[in-house]
Amino acid sequence: MDAFKLSEPSKYFNTTSLGSLSTLVAFMNLDTRNKLPADVLEIIDEVALEASLRVAELSKQRDIDMKAKLIAQGIKVNDLPLSEQQRWAEQLSNIPVTAAAELDGKGFPATDVFKTYIQFLQEEGYTFPIDYTSLL
Repeated sequence: MDAFKLSEPSKYFNTTSLGSLSTLVAFMNLDTRNKLPADVLEIIDEVALEASLRVAELSKQRDIDMKAKLIAQGIKVNDLPLSEQQRWAEQLSNIPVTAAAELDGKGFPATDVFKTYIQFLQEEGYTFPIDYTSLL
């Protein structure tokens, strides 16, 4: 809202709960990883996990702060009900599916990564507004 000065003309802001929080994912070449000693890998994995959790916390707080700021500016913030979230998600469902298929076509395991991402979030208790796995 701030970067594009959208709060200036806005009277309403709808939260859809369709996006993800900003996340940090650490990647490492498997050949390089396999060459490292176990104690170094343990440190790398620990720091990567700590960093990803911190980024998630900061992202969540940023969203909370932005909502409070919008309300303070007199903007009506609407948290869309699940039925409306589902309707929006259905209309946008082709975006992640198409992107995954495009990356699959370039030799990346994007569909598998997407399915794993969904699985991890569901294991943590998140409920998606639609079943993306049935679309893949």
